[in-house]
Parts: sequence; C-alpha cells; structure tokens
Amino acid sequence: MVRRVAECPPLGSHDQAVVVDVLRATSAMAAATYHGVARIWPVPEVEDAHRVRKSDPTWLLVGERGNRRPDGFDRGNSPLEWAATDNGASAAWTTTNGTRALFGAAGAGRLAAAAFVNRARAARWAEQAPDHRLLLIPAGENGAESEEDWLCCGAIVEALQQPRVSAEAGEAREAFLAVRERLAAAIRETEHGQALIAQGLAADVEWSSRLDVMAVLAVRIHDDPLWLGPA
Repeated sequence: MVRRVAECPPLGSHDQAVVVDVLRATSAMAAATYHGVARIWPVPEVEDAHRVRKSDPTWLLVGERGNRRPDGFDRGNSPLEWAATDNGASAAWTTTNGTRALFGAAGAGRLAAAAFVNRARAARWAEQAPDHRLLLIPAGENGAESEEDWLCCGAIVEALQQPRVSAEAGEAREAFLAVRERLAAAIRETEHGQALIAQGLAADVEWSSRLDVMAVLAVRIHDDPLWLGPA
C-alpha cells in the first residue's frame, strides 16, 4: 500500500495512487488549488516548463531547483506564494522530487497529490473507489527516503475507514500516531526540514506541517499530458 518511487510497480487502470511530497511540492499544490488554480501541469525539467510558456504565454512557471525558484519562473515551490488573485490560473510545475513521483505514478487509473494539510480529503477521495488498489507514494528526497513523506502516508492511512492495510502501511500509521501531538516539531527535525530552515524557509515548513486544514485536492483531470485540477 505504501510504495516508494523506486519500488513502485507498474500501475494500471484499477490502481489509484496518492503522491506525497510534504516539503514542498504537494503542499504547495494544495495551496494553489485552494486559491483557485484551475490546472497544474507537472513537467520533468525546467526547459519543459519554458516550452509550455512558449506555446501559451498565460501559463505560470512554477517550481524549484535546489529549493530555489529557477530563473524566469513566476513562483517557487512555496505554498505561501499563492493568493486569491491566482484564481483560474494554469501552472506548469517542475520540482526535484514531487513531479518525478507524479510521473512515476502516471499509469494509475486515479491519481492525486496530497500532503498533511489535505490528508483527510485525500482519504475520502481514495474511498470513492474501493474497488481500486490504493498506493501511497512518498516522493522522498533525491532518491532517498524522507521521514516527513513517510509520516504523511501514515497520516492518510490513519484517516481511512477501511481496516485492512499492508504491514508497511500499518508501520507508517504507527509512526505518524507516535508524533501526531508534536507533528510540527517532528517535521522541523527531519533532515529536509532542517535543510529548508537553514535556507530561510522555516515558514514553509511550519505551513506544511498543519493537519487537515484544507478540504481541497489536486487530482488528474487529463491522462496526457499529466494535468491536475481540483477534485
């Protein structure tokens, strides 16, 4: 049920995948969706985002490399950069980890991008298709595991109504429950959390550590290209 990117099996039409990149892609996608962004197009590289803009100048360029906004981009990968004035916008989005994980899950029949801030909404979305196998995919950091994504997968498992989960999913749930009462502190203490804080991005870490504060979810609305939109 919980499968890291490198271990994710080929997905098919009867699978549903929830990709988690708490710090920061899927948290920022939740913020963008909350503020009315209509379309998110995850792309692999910075150059791909520029090609989207070249074909249609109305698209915003969004993302990060080294946790910083690439040259010529309109937004970084921060959830704090979105506002009500972005209602109806379209965003070509590229990040080091989150968009790669979304592409790795592209074969799933149903696909969503979730984080702590909207984990209850993600759980409800998953339960709308009980006949589909559910895979929770922690994006990780540069090919390695990241504790915050693992904990968020456990938080989603904890919010599910179905009692039957894999052993790995149960371990993730127990890990989340062990830190639930001090979640913000636990995320600050992670390796990626510490790296972002050192770069002056502590506010992003704090924002992304909140639980169930948004009832929005970005889900796939087109198969090719991999567009996401509000559920």
